[in-house]
Amino acid sequence: MLWKGFDHGEDMEAFEQSLKEPLKHPNEQSYLKLAVVDKDGVFAAHCQCWYRKDTDYAYVEPVCVIPEYRGQGLGKAVFCEVLNRCQRLGTKEAYVLSDIAFYKKLGFERCSTHQFYWNK
Repeated sequence: MLWKGFDHGEDMEAFEQSLKEPLKHPNEQSYLKLAVVDKDGVFAAHCQCWYRKDTDYAYVEPVCVIPEYRGQGLGKAVFCEVLNRCQRLGTKEAYVLSDIAFYKKLGFERCSTHQFYWNK
C-alpha cells in the first residue's frame, strides 16, 4: 500500500526489504490506522494518526491513495474518519508536516516556517 501510494519506484522488493524490521511506536493505536479496500479486497487508501492521551492534539501521517484510486475522494474519506476518531479520544487540534495541496483543501493552514526537530 505505502509503496504504491507514495510512488516508491519500480523495485517493490527493495522497498519491502527496507521495512523488514517494522517499527512499533509507543503511541501507535490500531484504532487510528484505517484502510479503504475495494470490493475485491485490494487496498486503495490508508490514513494513520498518532495521539498521546496526555496531549490534546493528533499528528496525521501518513495519508496515501494508490494511483488507480486517486480522484475519487477516498483519501479525504479515510482522513476525515481518522480525525473523527481522534476527536472522540479528546483531540482538539491536528497537525501535519507537509504542505501538499491535499491538506490545504481540507482546511489545514501553515502555522510555522521553522524546521521541526525533536530529541528526547
